[in-house]
Amino acid sequence: MKLGLILKVSMLLLALVVVIYGIKALQSPKIQTQAGDPNSVVGLLLGGDQRLLNWCPGDTAKVEIFSETGEVLKTLTSKQDLSAVCELMIGGFTQDPAETLVYKLKMKAYPGAGNPVSLEKAVQSPIFRVQGMPFSSPGLVKVLERLAVP
Repeated sequence: MKLGLILKVSMLLLALVVVIYGIKALQSPKIQTQAGDPNSVVGLLLGGDQRLLNWCPGDTAKVEIFSETGEVLKTLTSKQDLSAVCELMIGGFTQDPAETLVYKLKMKAYPGAGNPVSLEKAVQSPIFRVQGMPFSSPGLVKVLERLAVP
């Protein structure tokens, strides 16, 4: 009987030590920095403001990327490229209330059948919009920079 009680108390004390250590570890500057990083898994696990958005239709056959002047820069058809531009980590952004953003067409996703879906980008800002919903996506900015290199 006494051995069982000692074992239960020691397990509870061990669990308490693990919880206290976990709380201290989550408050460390390294974890706090990773939690704010939009490309970090830690940020997703801890409930960061980044969310996954797949803006392309399910059966997307191709995505066209447009220049600032409206001409097609690139057409993507491979599954890897389509996944890179369609599946985005998105987050919020802050905007000056007096500032109104002007959007231009940046990408258009063409499904196998049906109407294409457009993604627009703000002219002077890294803010995007799909079907009227604005968002920021640092990952998409990096992908577009990578794809712009010939």
